[in-house]
Amino acid sequence: MYSRCWCRSTSCSKAQRSPRCARRTRGPSGSSTDVKILLWHGYLLDGTGSNVYARSLARAWSRLGHEVVVFSQEPHPDRYDLGGARAVRPPISGPLPVFVLDRYEDLEPRLLQELTSSERRRFVDENAAAVREHLPADLLLTNHVLLGAPVGAAVGIPFGVKAHGSELEFSLRGNPDLSAWAAETLDAATAVYAGSEHIRRVLEDVVGAGDYLDRVQVVPPGVDVGAFRPEQRGEALAGLLEEARRDPPNPGRAGERLPDEGNAERLAAFLDGDRPTVL
Repeated sequence: MYSRCWCRSTSCSKAQRSPRCARRTRGPSGSSTDVKILLWHGYLLDGTGSNVYARSLARAWSRLGHEVVVFSQEPHPDRYDLGGARAVRPPISGPLPVFVLDRYEDLEPRLLQELTSSERRRFVDENAAAVREHLPADLLLTNHVLLGAPVGAAVGIPFGVKAHGSELEFSLRGNPDLSAWAAETLDAATAVYAGSEHIRRVLEDVVGAGDYLDRVQVVPPGVDVGAFRPEQRGEALAGLLEEARRDPPNPGRAGERLPDEGNAERLAAFLDGDRPTVL
């Protein structure tokens, strides 16, 4: 799905197709060639699920022969295999809106819900301007409902949004203003992608009703078969033992790896109820 021309994958009319789409030729296998893809991801390229997702997606698309530009705040993109994708770091003049606080080499992270509306808008405008510098393109995909959907809407071309659980559970849930902004900007998206039926349900529960719901598509992220592959049992066991040796128990607490008494009862009480559980 992701490697197709944007207008073809979303069944738009000829009048809606970009000039690049209209000019595209087909290779000997019938697959589209010369596809320019802009992938916006406002964070790093390692350390979290969405970071690894963005990096892996850029690499996979590039290896299919597409021209890929990935936008992130990664200060060292050369450390990662992007398959030939071009890495761009948009300049930002304020704090980095995050869903979970972490350390960044040269940025000031601040929870999205703690930023003022002007700070959030400035971040969106600066990133959208950086993306527009690389137009025209066939496909713009932005990561995260917020602030991916506002960035995509501000760029001014058809775009898709990949929803992740982090922004939904840690920033949008229980925040009516952010949820309303998400619904408004998602309505401008040509497609909204969820990695599972669970995320699709959470998206509807947190963001609420909107035209965007008719354009939600569940696309599992898949598996990197180059990284996840069966090993010989002996090699697998040796690797597991070596990993365990690098993480020895604390000599001051011989029983630290034994479960605490009452864990089962506490867990059952914690999970009791119909509302979503956030850990």
